[in-house]
Amino acid sequence: MMNKQLSIIGALVLGMLCWAGLVQAQFNHPYNTGGQTVVTVPSVGSVLYYDSGGSGGNYLNNHNNANTTIRFQPTNPAAKVQATFTQFSTEASFDALYVWDGQNTAAPKIASANGAPIGNNFWGTGGWWGALAPNNAAPNVVRATGATGNLTFGFVSDASGILAGWTATITEFIPCNPIPNPATLNIGLNPGVCVASATLNFPTFSPAGCGLQPNYAVYYRLDANPFVAVNQPYPSTVTINNIPSGTHTVTWEVRIGTGSAVGTALQTLNVNDTEAPKLTCPSNQIINLDPGLCCQIVSWADPTATDNCPFIGPVQQLLQTCTYTNYWAGYALDLENKTSGPMLVSAVQIQAGLAGAGAGNKNLRVFMRTGSQAGNTGSSAGWTEVANTSINVTAGFPTNLYFNIPFNLTYTIPANGTSGIYVVVDNGSNSTRVVANVFNTTPTEDANLRIKQNPSTWVNGVFGGPAFNENPRPWLRVDYQLGGDAKVTQIKGKKSGSDFCKATTDTITYETFDVAGNRGECSFTVTVNEFANPVSNLTCNDNVQ
Repeated sequence: MMNKQLSIIGALVLGMLCWAGLVQAQFNHPYNTGGQTVVTVPSVGSVLYYDSGGSGGNYLNNHNNANTTIRFQPTNPAAKVQATFTQFSTEASFDALYVWDGQNTAAPKIASANGAPIGNNFWGTGGWWGALAPNNAAPNVVRATGATGNLTFGFVSDASGILAGWTATITEFIPCNPIPNPATLNIGLNPGVCVASATLNFPTFSPAGCGLQPNYAVYYRLDANPFVAVNQPYPSTVTINNIPSGTHTVTWEVRIGTGSAVGTALQTLNVNDTEAPKLTCPSNQIINLDPGLCCQIVSWADPTATDNCPFIGPVQQLLQTCTYTNYWAGYALDLENKTSGPMLVSAVQIQAGLAGAGAGNKNLRVFMRTGSQAGNTGSSAGWTEVANTSINVTAGFPTNLYFNIPFNLTYTIPANGTSGIYVVVDNGSNSTRVVANVFNTTPTEDANLRIKQNPSTWVNGVFGGPAFNENPRPWLRVDYQLGGDAKVTQIKGKKSGSDFCKATTDTITYETFDVAGNRGECSFTVTVNEFANPVSNLTCNDNVQ
């Protein structure tokens, strides 16, 4: 009886020591239980997570029950579970550890670029194997991002190649998110130039003041540009210069001294060209008629136009034909401006069908971003939706029927710059879709524009949608315009070279528009006066020879 009481007391003491963080709880990955193990991570301290072989042992072979998982949940509802791997070694291509950002395998995967393991394709692609541990926050660090703050792990292995497995420390992580103010900022271009300077309020933090902790810093960047570090003490504002017109994304991050982000937020920056172009008309003209004339032909030079941003020239087109593959779910490629001036993309058009889409209206969407699409199609950060349209697909839609689908848009690629473009079918689903950015191994280009694709690359997209069909051969066409002359139009008065008659004043008015639609106008007058001091008496010449 006494031994039993001592045993109970010892267990209670051990439990209190674990709760206090003096003894670290340890959990091995479950082996073919057919269920889920749930572990609550303490607010103070951590737990150790090992493979099924435990500390110091190799993992067990034949992990083949797809329902066996372990889930770590935070104690604090505001916290996110974080796993830091200090060891990771599994058989590449065969034995894979999977991570889901939520409470079960229905949550989004925190995926690697790996394909499905050979012979163990329970959970498909995206498992982690070899020496590369799961990560999304920093090397060897994987962190929950979903609302529940949970991480779920699953493992598959075959009967051979049993390796050391993994050791991970599981902790609660309290995010420190920057709060931009305002979330969307609208500004105009600087007077007389085609770029803006944005003065942004320095963000606050949630939880309040968390970014003021020692060894914390704030980083920000515009679109895909490099991050700029701001150390404590923080300023009240930061200024970003040389921003072209259009919609941009400012990314804010709070980072600890190791460089790992502990919170992030996006701020939308709309830069609008509100400055009207300037027209310079000829000076007012006064015409004094010669004797015996009632009218006179009057001509003048066309007005000149200037603007803070370049005017645009005629539309030029470049078409990229895609090579055949089994299927694809969208275009993801780069548009490279080869010129030393800005390039306006005014339209894109695709030829494609919709495979497996089912009947009904399908929304096709076009996204663009400053910087390459490569490596950025797995996240919506930095992408701006620039156009969309709907296509009605009837029941029994044949796979060899296609649409030529135009999209009108306005997007400027900076001089010698690159912009990613992403065309996808969005059927109202938020699920991740596979996108092929592989069609041609060589770029399609003309003297001004290069359409560039990286061969043999498949990436995960974030915009959803069923696949496009590839029969017949699909293509994408880009309509673009470079800098050109202003289009000046006369909207009032007689034309140059017309007859202007006596005792009248005519007003001549011209207008022009810039790329942003701002209107400029100028006017001048043409006044015709009769011959001055006419002789009313008949006078004969008496000097006759």
